[in-house]
Amino acid sequence: MTDFGDLVDRVRKHYVEQFEDFVEKQKKICTVGAAEVKLGGVDGVFKASYCVDFLSNDGQLKLIELVPDRYLSFDRLVAECGRMTLQVADLRWDDIVIDHDVDVLPADAVEAWFGRWYGSDTQKTNMIHSLLIEPRCLSIDLGTAPSEALFDMIDLLEKAGVKALQIRAGRARVLN
Repeated sequence: MTDFGDLVDRVRKHYVEQFEDFVEKQKKICTVGAAEVKLGGVDGVFKASYCVDFLSNDGQLKLIELVPDRYLSFDRLVAECGRMTLQVADLRWDDIVIDHDVDVLPADAVEAWFGRWYGSDTQKTNMIHSLLIEPRCLSIDLGTAPSEALFDMIDLLEKAGVKALQIRAGRARVLN
């Protein structure tokens, strides 16, 4: 799992550096704006909660999402993680899709994970930006959350009985 852990740390660092540059650029081109603004009432995401990368308000609200122009590439990774086989085809911090083989995940465990990593309304950094739950699939924008957020989700999935897990990039929901 060490190779996977190192990969996760590198991917996160690469993304967060781009995110920080993006935020600085947005702050320079708008009069009023803020990074990592939490929104409620958003259809399709867990608990109707979504954190937009940047929200500007120069007379009109504008939701702005970072679209990274660089991603780390790597060879497909296969690792044993406890009783689970983990395959990583692609890893993009803001657009992770986790395919798994369990029909229903424990609601209390998912709720606790989300509560920890999305955080309270006052938390302004080191948080995930969204979670979508579909049958046998999770889509997560890990935002500025630490690597531990992904490791905790993998642990949750193993404890839920997942035997085969694949991580890939997908199309996480983006608000415009």
